[in-house]
Amino acid sequence: MNQLKLKYKILLQVQKVLGNIAFFILGNLVVFYFKYIKKYKINQIKELRKFYKNIIKKNKPLLICPNHLTMLDSALIQWALGSNWFYLFRFDKFPWNIPAKENVEKSILFRIITYLTKCILIDRNGSKEHKDLIVQELAYLLTKKEPICIFIEGTRSPTGKLLEEQINYGAGQFAYDIPETEILIIYFRGKNQTQKSDFPKKNEEFFVRYNLIKPQYHSKGFRAHREITLQILQELKNFENEYFSFYK
Repeated sequence: MNQLKLKYKILLQVQKVLGNIAFFILGNLVVFYFKYIKKYKINQIKELRKFYKNIIKKNKPLLICPNHLTMLDSALIQWALGSNWFYLFRFDKFPWNIPAKENVEKSILFRIITYLTKCILIDRNGSKEHKDLIVQELAYLLTKKEPICIFIEGTRSPTGKLLEEQINYGAGQFAYDIPETEILIIYFRGKNQTQKSDFPKKNEEFFVRYNLIKPQYHSKGFRAHREITLQILQELKNFENEYFSFYK
């Protein structure tokens, strides 16, 4: 991966600082909406937050790889991993996300919110230069020990099950190129979620399973990227099978 230019490093730092300043108000508004308007409940949230705190104490590059069913998945996972007070003082451990530009570009409000919540917008139909820049930015953030959330499916699943045929190998590439990267795998879905949707239903209760892995591989280059990504997929599939054994 090519080294990120100083200009973009500064822009990322400015984005993080502004997000941290706005977080006390914005973070509380989001959690208020989740808890008291939508009345969402996350099972085992205390255990997951403790698990996350233990991970970040090691101060290693961290990828967070969940399944993907709703537009709120990344925000819900951020909420699941840490309280607002925790993030207020450790905003460096508030995960970055890479949402599709087309999902937010029509609303100025959404663009402001995504900017302040450490999102890097990707244009799926963008140029090679655009996509290369995003790869460089994410690699830079990982080397700075800032966690990044990547959906290996690339898009929300219309079937409600993992999209094995659409898996992309970006997470595997980062884990291969950046030494010591660990991967937090999270299977996260509402008990009433049968297929993709924009938002989970009101009063939704979320099933959560998670595991931290240090990826193993025996190949080089693209084959290693694939090996690592398939390890992530297998962990997610195991959790998905567990979910369906509970909620047939």
